[in-house]
Amino acid sequence: MKRISFTLLLIGLLLNTFVFSQIGFGVKAGLLQSMPTSQRDSFSGSPMPTLGLSLYVPVKTNFHFITGVKYMPVRLTNNFDASGIRWETLALQLGTEWKPAKMKTSIYGGINTHYVMGYGKNVLSSNTNSGTSFVEGDLNQRIIPALEAGLIFAPRPFIRLGITINQPLLSSNKDRYPLPTMFGFTLEYRINTKQIRELRKDTFNAEKAFGRNLRAGTLYFIEDRSDSSHQLFRDSLKKYYTFSKVDFIAGNELVKKLNEFGLSPDSSLIFIVKIGSIVYSPNRPSTYGLIVYNYKMQNPVADSPFYIRNLTYDDNFEDPSVVRKTIKTLNVRLYRMNKLY
Repeated sequence: MKRISFTLLLIGLLLNTFVFSQIGFGVKAGLLQSMPTSQRDSFSGSPMPTLGLSLYVPVKTNFHFITGVKYMPVRLTNNFDASGIRWETLALQLGTEWKPAKMKTSIYGGINTHYVMGYGKNVLSSNTNSGTSFVEGDLNQRIIPALEAGLIFAPRPFIRLGITINQPLLSSNKDRYPLPTMFGFTLEYRINTKQIRELRKDTFNAEKAFGRNLRAGTLYFIEDRSDSSHQLFRDSLKKYYTFSKVDFIAGNELVKKLNEFGLSPDSSLIFIVKIGSIVYSPNRPSTYGLIVYNYKMQNPVADSPFYIRNLTYDDNFEDPSVVRKTIKTLNVRLYRMNKLY
């Protein structure tokens, strides 16, 4: 009966759309400071880098189950000869995180199961420049459980700062040095599936709309340069540009054409290319290249200019190889942006 109840509970959890829409992922890095609880006169703690991956399964908006894996190396320094003991542990994390209402700080509690992958200590040696060498040691117990508790701060939407204490339990009495207490200070980037969808909606949908409209519309090139430059672009477009239809606008007719485009029912399918000196960001000086605008002479995607820079000496686009590369790059970027190849 208990198995049936547990199975029904698990199925209900898995079918919970809230859970699926809010599953979170975290990548964390930080420092792990050891603190010896025995032989404190002989050893002192040392900081070590730590890395981890976490999975967050929500039960409520302010309560999560957490599982993950953490690389947690631990080191103690010998106070007399600056040598020490080192454990290389990989910890399986299981715990919960609870955030009280109207607070940005969460309370974490859980258990870590440490697997000691390597263990040893520094010994005096005349064979190394430092005077010490690392010698692998043997352990009677390589799987060590530990209790963990801490506070998690959220200064930014995707950033978490954690302060935790990790207390190993049930170490073997046969091992001379037990795994010490550890204090963790971590920085984590955390995001959930709902946030991922919102980010994709904000960034990629506008790009998809731009690509879809251009694919079905026309790309107009402003011709306000020399006749030879015009011909080079015409020839290169004919050979290398295949993403959309192409047309041309004389520079002295641009204002008239823009007024006509504004009255067209297909104005969303009209895009305009300026060649030569371009400014793709108000915080940057002008450069040379090719930039795409919509029919209002604005960026086709808000705050995301679509441009191809010319980094060569040919500011007037009289070099066939420069024009050819510019058009090829434009074509490839449009296809890749729309994932057509």
